[in-house]
Parts: sequence; structure tokens; C-alpha cells
Amino acid sequence: MNSLKDLAKLLDAFGLPWANGGFRDGGFPAPPYIDIEAGYGEGVSADNVGWYRWMPYDVALYVRERDYELEKRFEAALEAAEFNYSKTVKPLDNDELIETAYEIDVTE
Repeated sequence: MNSLKDLAKLLDAFGLPWANGGFRDGGFPAPPYIDIEAGYGEGVSADNVGWYRWMPYDVALYVRERDYELEKRFEAALEAAEFNYSKTVKPLDNDELIETAYEIDVTE
């Protein structure tokens, strides 16, 4: 499983603005941009010993209009880096954005 550092390298190389848990100034750049949010940590244990721990992250791509080519490029980058993901797409009517979210498990 890839690490959070591996995910950060992938996002840096992809070339869109991105932040972990929101941008510093409290605002957001013009779309497209990416925001990642940590979920709840999970793990495998036996006999009161933790064997392996990971954290699911939502890696959300925000655009004004759905961009299938951008999604394909991002998914190709994830696959090339051997990230397994699940994907959801939903409109955010209040913000007039489309959110394409990828749930990715990483070690921290």
C-alpha cells in the first residue's frame, strides 16, 4: 500500500492546486483543484497486536463542468502509481461545482 507521502508526490506531479483539509487562506482557487480529507483510520490486529494500519482519504477533484479527459488522466496517474481507488461523482449545486471523489487507502 502506498503512503501519504506517495500520494502527495503524485498530486504535486499532476499539476493542479491541491490542499490537505482546505487551503491556507480559507478560500479555494479557481477550478480545477483538488482537496484531500482524511477519513477514520482502520487496521488489522490479532491478539491485541496491531499488524497493519491505514487511513482512507477522499481525494476530491473539483471542476465547473465535468471533464472526462481530466478524470481519465488523473485515474491513469493513480493506476500508474498503483493506488487502488473507488470513485463517486456528484454535483454541488450550492457551489456550482462537480465533485469527483476518489477514496484511496494510504499508510501515514
